[in-house]
Amino acid sequence: MRKILFLILLIGAIFLVGCVENRDTFPKGNDGVESVECLSDNDCSVGGCSGQVCGMKDKVKGVITTCEFRESYNCLKLTNCGCVDGKCQWVENQDYKNCMEELK
Repeated sequence: MRKILFLILLIGAIFLVGCVENRDTFPKGNDGVESVECLSDNDCSVGGCSGQVCGMKDKVKGVITTCEFRESYNCLKLTNCGCVDGKCQWVENQDYKNCMEELK
């Protein structure tokens, strides 16, 4: 009887382990809970008065910013707003990095 019970528990444990997804795939918020805002670049969009905000497509439409312009905003034209590790953010390519370095 113990062997059967052990076998059932073992099979159940194997089944559960196989069903658990990789929890390290997406970043966690301050509360330790996964915070996934995007799955692909199509989930992200640019907003703000000067096009300086990269965020979730459905939320960035309602973002209100002041309408000042900074030279660093020109550098954003050299990159894309995309989904990186489950977060909408500016993708820092070499052109963007060079542009920002020139502004220092």
